[in-house]
Amino acid sequence: MKKILLFSLVIAALSASATIHDVEVGGVGGSSINPPYYAPQTLTIMSGDVVRWTWVGSNHNVTSTSGPESFSSGTQSSGFVFEFTFTAPGVYEYECTVGSHSNTQFGSITVNGVGITNNNPKPNLNFDVYPNPATDFIVINREQSSIANIRILDLTGRLLREELNESSAVVRMDIADLTDGIYFVELSQGDVRIRKKVFVR
Repeated sequence: MKKILLFSLVIAALSASATIHDVEVGGVGGSSINPPYYAPQTLTIMSGDVVRWTWVGSNHNVTSTSGPESFSSGTQSSGFVFEFTFTAPGVYEYECTVGSHSNTQFGSITVNGVGITNNNPKPNLNFDVYPNPATDFIVINREQSSIANIRILDLTGRLLREELNESSAVVRMDIADLTDGIYFVELSQGDVRIRKKVFVR
């Protein structure tokens, strides 16, 4: 009886330690105002955790492109919810395979093993960009200073500007020559990349 009770407590503890991480699936294909997206775009979770994608826009999917395990939601409409439990540690890349959605709708999930120290943690590339809307320049304010590529892209993913930031947590970039519209500011290091929209007027 004691063994059964102990086993039940262990199972309950493991279940309680699993965390659900929410990702929003939205945007409109072909839209320059609200292009397809996942938010947040990157996650770091533990083995056994669940990622829950919720559709707030129609005709999107969640399809793995690399990683220890595969997953796919199929193309769904607004209101749909898809969950996947990650049991194998590693880095998972995924995207929406509808039309050209993957230009802006892609994500990355790093799964760390329970009780395993990650000797090669993913870089912290979180940042804010301002002013937004912007006219002559933007300021990229990072949470952590480390080597990273900073790129400006248009909505089709075409590279317009790139520079290597080696240490500064705050970077100013001139955008006076850009025409009015929506652009992406992307920070990348290795296989980790984060994009944010900036409006130029």
